[in-house]
Amino acid sequence: MREKHKFYYYGNYDFINIREYYVGEEALQLRGVLKLISPFEHEITEDWVAFEHLLDYSFYSILEIDPSERIILFCPPYNLLSRDKIEKVTEVLFETFNIKGLCIINPGLASLTSMGKNTGTIVYLGNDIIQVSNFFNGKIMNDTVKSANYGFQDLVNFTRKKLLQKGYSFTTSSEKLWVEDICNKFSYIALEPERELQYKKNIEKDYICPDGKLISIKENRFEPAELFFKPEIIGKDGIPIHKLIYESHSQIDDDLKNTFKEVIL
Repeated sequence: MREKHKFYYYGNYDFINIREYYVGEEALQLRGVLKLISPFEHEITEDWVAFEHLLDYSFYSILEIDPSERIILFCPPYNLLSRDKIEKVTEVLFETFNIKGLCIINPGLASLTSMGKNTGTIVYLGNDIIQVSNFFNGKIMNDTVKSANYGFQDLVNFTRKKLLQKGYSFTTSSEKLWVEDICNKFSYIALEPERELQYKKNIEKDYICPDGKLISIKENRFEPAELFFKPEIIGKDGIPIHKLIYESHSQIDDDLKNTFKEVIL
């Protein structure tokens, strides 16, 4: 740890001490005076020091557990982490946190298992990636995995752009996080977007920002989500999500296709 610094916080002239690292809600509350970072880039861990702080916060502050007494379930996205990265994660968990054991499992299989199933199709929506995986009797069908380089963050950015066009302003890091919260709470995919526009009053929602500002959200609840079916509207050349699922299923042997009647998002 570096020496603690003293600073004035938001015009409050009482000195307070600041630690080198804050994680989670504490970091968000001080985002006006801190540099916010993520240990991950394209779903891959790049900052191992920050990653350790994130794990420490998760184990001790959120879960309130002693990791040395636990077996940890690690679910890295399929084929995104190299062997070296997985070995590094394993090293951190065992040597820094002295965990009792480690189980590495595909997140898609973990989702299937949580629903009491072992065969099906999983659509994984990450921060900047979409991945379609098929599983048969608990085993991933490697040749059927399809991916595209767009995801939730693109939805957030596109929603922000749409709201800017409506006259709302999001310039600070705090305000940009409000858009992420809006997407989490109100975004959805419309079966028929054109008809959905006829019912603006029924879909209208109000979002109250932490500073008291009111944002009225109508078509921006579903229009930005169209990027998953038309990624070209945000300048991406990735395969649309419905075609990813189709192309993934087309790689399944004909005698097994009838067993894949469920797609889990």
